[in-house]
Amino acid sequence: MRYIANKMLRRHFLPALTTAAAPVVTQAATPAPNSADAFYDLRQVHDLRLEVDRADWQKLRDNFRDNKWYPGRVEWNGITADTKLRSRGLGSRNPAKPGLKVSFAKKGATPFLDLKSFSLINFFQDPTMVRDYLAYALFEEAGVPAPRHTHTRLFINGEYWGLYGISEPIDSRFLASRFGEKEGDLFEYKWTWEYRWEAYSQDPAQFVPDPFEPKNKNADPAAIADWISVMNNTPDDGWSTAISRLMDPARFLTYLAVENFYDEHDGILGTWGVNNFYLYRSARDRRLTFIPWDRNSSFEHPERPIFQDAYRNILVRRLLSRGEFERHYRAELARVAELAGGAGGWLDTTLNRRLNEIRSSMDGDPKQPYRRWDMDE
Repeated sequence: MRYIANKMLRRHFLPALTTAAAPVVTQAATPAPNSADAFYDLRQVHDLRLEVDRADWQKLRDNFRDNKWYPGRVEWNGITADTKLRSRGLGSRNPAKPGLKVSFAKKGATPFLDLKSFSLINFFQDPTMVRDYLAYALFEEAGVPAPRHTHTRLFINGEYWGLYGISEPIDSRFLASRFGEKEGDLFEYKWTWEYRWEAYSQDPAQFVPDPFEPKNKNADPAAIADWISVMNNTPDDGWSTAISRLMDPARFLTYLAVENFYDEHDGILGTWGVNNFYLYRSARDRRLTFIPWDRNSSFEHPERPIFQDAYRNILVRRLLSRGEFERHYRAELARVAELAGGAGGWLDTTLNRRLNEIRSSMDGDPKQPYRRWDMDE
């Protein structure tokens, strides 16, 4: 099934796409116009316009490895606002088609749909331009909270700069909409070295702010350090009870099943250690939940075994050594595969629909680093 899902991505970049019939899909309720929900509407391909001083735009491109902010102005659907923008990404950073972080955090600035920020994804590491879109949708379909991701035609100073992704930020608005609260502790994992949950210290300062960066004011570093200590140091006979006080193992294994269904090699069981997630500790039950982020390597390695690197990862190894958790993981893998379906199923239908919606913008992208025929190499 995972191989089929990956092949679905590849085969849709053949010329046969031009004659494919649009699939019938059930549409969600139409969001209110000029709202954040409309901005992240998964069925739309937006037009987004950024105005920035031409000299500043050239500086941003010349110094694309820097995080320096530049002032600008954004317009979408007749709504305009002052903003600031900077280069974003890790391996995807480049001067030809910069990925961008767009922020409205400046005090007293004109509000833009009550958003604090959003990310513009350049697809430099995703020739399909739909990996984030499909992966986040599959997480949500499986019951895992995930950011919304849609597409936009981006114009810089009136020039079409190509097709970009718009990713919803993991912030207080996201927490309130998915968890019904926003007062808990939020951290973003920032990959720095190959790490698989080793407890190399009891000192919270060894984990926060690097590699776990606090994303809200009162995030408690002890939330991370205590969890990692329990994960590593609790004896086997009391481990399940102790770890379950700090996280929901069943929910985590669902998250892991989604990643492994679509062959994620840069996530929890990443080739280079854990990566690409946020952690949120609920203010209600004080348990940690994983939130996915940056899915541009999804559906890339269909040959990857479902237990690849599982026993090098301390948390996953200790969970899967317990029969009830291993059975749950296998059952969730089967459930995710059933949700995705085969040819004509949910995943295939979603992929077909989105490719038909973005095809003309994708073909006309003057900055894209790949072409459709590269997908069949």
